Amino acid sequence: MARVSVRIVAGMATVLIGVAVLLAGLLPPHLMETGQIDPRAWFLPMACGAVLLLGLLRWVIGAWRWTVMASAMLALAVPPLIVCLAGSAGQAGRLAPWLSPVREVPQARSRPMIGVLSGPVLHGPASRAAMAGFSMSPLWKIWARAFRTVPLAALHAPELQHLSALLLVQPRGLAPEELVALDDWVRQGGRAVLLADPDLRWADARPLGHPLRPPPVSLLDPLLHHWGMTLAPAPPHPAGDPVERRFLADGSMLQIVGASRFIPARASHCALSSGGLVARCTIGKGIAILVADADFANDALWTADPAEPGRTAAWTSDVVPVLADWLAPGTGAAAGRRVWLTRADGLPGALRPALLVLLLLGIFTASMAKSRRTKQEL
Repeated sequence: MARVSVRIVAGMATVLIGVAVLLAGLLPPHLMETGQIDPRAWFLPMACGAVLLLGLLRWVIGAWRWTVMASAMLALAVPPLIVCLAGSAGQAGRLAPWLSPVREVPQARSRPMIGVLSGPVLHGPASRAAMAGFSMSPLWKIWARAFRTVPLAALHAPELQHLSALLLVQPRGLAPEELVALDDWVRQGGRAVLLADPDLRWADARPLGHPLRPPPVSLLDPLLHHWGMTLAPAPPHPAGDPVERRFLADGSMLQIVGASRFIPARASHCALSSGGLVARCTIGKGIAILVADADFANDALWTADPAEPGRTAAWTSDVVPVLADWLAPGTGAAAGRRVWLTRADGLPGALRPALLVLLLLGIFTASMAKSRRTKQEL
């Protein structure tokens, strides 16, 4: 009877403490808050659980039995590893971000000059009259570490010629002369990134009808058609959570809302990727990168801590390095890479095999447990 009780206690303790360790690694500020998968989130819970479980097994069994202790430690370590591997299935290069994480985006030594024309508010001083008290968006703050960002009110040749790259984020309707200046600048070797959203859902505090409020649909169609591209209408609103986790060709992840896709004309010099979400076009001597969504740049979709935008552990998508590389190739590498939960609803699927393995290891631990106290009691 003593042997049975010892084995039951050993198995139950292993399973219960293992479940506690597994759940502790999921709680904010880790996977449940950001969607980032990082084995380091389980280090502290695992260390505390190991001390508790080893002490309990030593007391229950009455001796150090290494087969029991080893299986118990596997019950703490293997399930989190299964969650990491199953939850991030299909992502290449998982090991490097886990071994050498970038915790804070560093300040770049050489900062190229980037012009920004945005409908949604990114830079405070240009919009203080419309939004009192607003200073600067988290994205603008983090850009300051890699770029010299210049807010633009209009697109004219004198301002464009000093820029290394240009970013347009769901801008107002551009005048014909602005479209001509932009097209000429790109053809002469400029680099432009255009976020054209067919269904903008970026919240804006300015009242409807305000002249600075961003347009709900992209007004860049004349320029896109000139470059041989058509922005498809936004699909119907899906039921449930409208946010979609979209993985790009390099494994980076963006959270998009109401996004669409580009449709190339026969004479287009554009290469599509990510299901048409991104188009990379060669325009004369220059490059234009077109994205059929702008909401992904909203701080609500890329960071859980807007007050500290440089803290990579709080990021919920790869907006910062992706935009940085689009504007100036190679600059996004300083932000490092992260491993993401493949699907927003994919956590239960990753937990099921982890809990099954934990249960099996708990049963194995119970079967191996024996007590020296049995003979003494007899």
